[in-house]
Amino acid sequence: MFSSQHVLDNHTILCSQHKAQQVVYPQGDDAKLKFKDYDKEHSHKFFFVCDFESLLIPSDKQSDPDAKTRIIDEHQVSGYCCYRVTDVEDY
Repeated sequence: MFSSQHVLDNHTILCSQHKAQQVVYPQGDDAKLKFKDYDKEHSHKFFFVCDFESLLIPSDKQSDPDAKTRIIDEHQVSGYCCYRVTDVEDY
């Protein structure tokens, strides 16, 4: 869907420079990603998950004048959680 006739006209000019194409996706069981090599898995003694929450705080820092981006906000950490899973009895 195009927002105006002008945008459609510009798109048609650029699009017609290339050959027509169509994406065809595989069907049936071939379309599913499957993991079969369980013998190649490596067991881990620890599984550690961390999640950080932050707030976006407006920043007044001046960016490098030669940079193509500028700093608008900074992340200020407001909380975190760490979760450890293990079969090791000492932990």
